[in-house]
Amino acid sequence: IISIIILILLMIPSAVFAYSDVEGHWAEKHISSLSKDEVIKGYADNTFKPDSYITRAELVTIVNRLLNNSIQSYKYIPDVNSNDWYAVEIRKAVYSGIINGDSNDSMRPNDYITREEAVAVLQRAFIENNASHNVLAHKDITEISTWAKDSFYTFIESGYISGYENYTIRPKANITRAEVCKIIDVIFSKRM
Repeated sequence: IISIIILILLMIPSAVFAYSDVEGHWAEKHISSLSKDEVIKGYADNTFKPDSYITRAELVTIVNRLLNNSIQSYKYIPDVNSNDWYAVEIRKAVYSGIINGDSNDSMRPNDYITREEAVAVLQRAFIENNASHNVLAHKDITEISTWAKDSFYTFIESGYISGYENYTIRPKANITRAEVCKIIDVIFSKRM
């Protein structure tokens, strides 16, 4: 029986990261790149949902995987219960300093994360802040929150994000799963 099981397992192709909804998508290359190392994962129905927004908990889970974070904070977090799927991930992110709570120490793990929040998390995790605050050509550059300016400027100046065709960067808009994949993939390809 063991021989049959081993034979069957050998005949099954190794994990294929061809999600049913990614082929031809503008971020297909970035999604595939991060999927092969299981940095990001799709859904049980073999979809990735690249244009869906990503939550704060989902983003820190990805970052924790990339950083191999394992130590948790035991600080009281009012909106994270120990039985929540993301409890350990949020606690790891708090310990490592990649995510901050609001004025009430709430993490809002199920909220969709905005582009400026995501950039701040990714900058804290991977990139030294080196913004020069040169004048940038994006129409909505003044909409960036004060606390996110250094991170956003660093990412724009370093080429980790480029904005949209209409010269906007939409700092307050929610970020999609595909956009996160592109930013992370660009960060790591530039660092290699």
